[in-house]
Amino acid sequence: MADTIQNIKLTANTWVDLYAASGVTVGVQIVVENLTTIPAKLHASAAQPSATDASSTESGSFSRLLSYGEQVNDSGDAGAWAYSHSDGLVNVKVF
Repeated sequence: MADTIQNIKLTANTWVDLYAASGVTVGVQIVVENLTTIPAKLHASAAQPSATDASSTESGSFSRLLSYGEQVNDSGDAGAWAYSHSDGLVNVKVF
């Protein structure tokens, strides 16, 4: 088992680069675990997503990470980002 990576704080209304924050190499498949009851939003792209991408309307571009849930991204993703409307906490590990 690999060493556990330090939890990553999600600051309210701010996209967080999960690869940069975790130290995992970009493109490696990861598991993102939500450690709170606050839902989070995940987005895969090389560049930081916009505020519009976090919108809960048809203009948004994200997948949901529900409270205490986990999601696996796709191997080779150019980037992995997380967003929360309130302060949150996630953990990332290599899949």
